[in-house]
This record gives sequence, C-alpha cells and structure tokens, in this order.
Amino acid sequence: MTDTATVDRSAEANESGYRTFRLGGFTFARDEHFAHIEWPTGRHVMSVEVFLKALMRDVAWNFFYGIVNFDSVIGTMNHYGNVDLFAGRYNDAYRKAELDHQENFPHDEIIATFKAMLDDRRSRLVDAARTVFEDRAHQVHRVDTLAEVAVERHPRDVAERHPRCGAGGGGW
Repeated sequence: MTDTATVDRSAEANESGYRTFRLGGFTFARDEHFAHIEWPTGRHVMSVEVFLKALMRDVAWNFFYGIVNFDSVIGTMNHYGNVDLFAGRYNDAYRKAELDHQENFPHDEIIATFKAMLDDRRSRLVDAARTVFEDRAHQVHRVDTLAEVAVERHPRDVAERHPRCGAGGGGW
C-alpha cells in the first residue's frame, strides 16, 4: 500500500496557522489548543494534544489495532484494507441524539490524510517536534515531521534501549 492518495486540504492556513482537512464527510480544523471535527450530523471539539497522539498512534502502527479511540466520540476501526472513521458511533448520547456518523475509507486515502495532518508545515507544533534521535545503528539523523517521528520510533527500539524494558530489563 502506498501513500499516493489525494489529500483534500485548504490552500491557506487559518488565523492560527493551521490548514483545514476534509476526508469524506468529515472536516478537521484546529487551533493552538483544540481540534474541531465536523461531520454531516454533528461536530465535536477535543484537545489537540489528545487528537494528535491518536493520529500518531494510527500512523505509527499503520492502523494495526482494531479500534483506536481518540476520545469518547472520535475513533477509527481497521478492517485490514479499509478503515472506518467514526464519530459518536460508540457513544450512547450521540447515538440517542442521532448525531453519530461513520464512513469507510480505503487505507491509502485515510493514512495519506492522517499523515498530511501530522505534517502540516504551517504547524508550529511540527516545527517544535523536529528532533534528533538514534536509530538502530546509533547513527544520528534529523526527523522533520511528526509523521516521520511516529513511523521512525519503533516501540521495540525504545524497549531495547530503555533500562526497564527489553533484554534483562525487568519490565514495567
């Protein structure tokens, strides 16, 4: 699977310096503190930190886990080839109010959009997240985007280097 899907994003950044992204009937916008998600039957606001962590988890694990809940409203469900993006589907209040919504996307389309949201160059968070780390060969190289950080940092690598994890580490 490749990341050649077209990403629907605004040409211009908003007043906070971030672009708006669309995926099917979902719209994702943000400011410095909040992610604003809208869909045909509703909308939701959540902490941008929580939102970006969930995006990184989906991108880093390539939607490996069955369900990733961003919070109690937004989440994804992997079907191994395509992915559901849902809002309120597993939230009783949203379902009772008929505000829940779910769409299924080809893997390539949703992963490309999630990576683009992480890599939004106008994002001050992305600029701040540029980091230096050691890879398996302990060669230092620069990482320029949040998506690269998510993909490049393998939990196994961290476990091998962490004193309480990996071989002889004793675990958590």
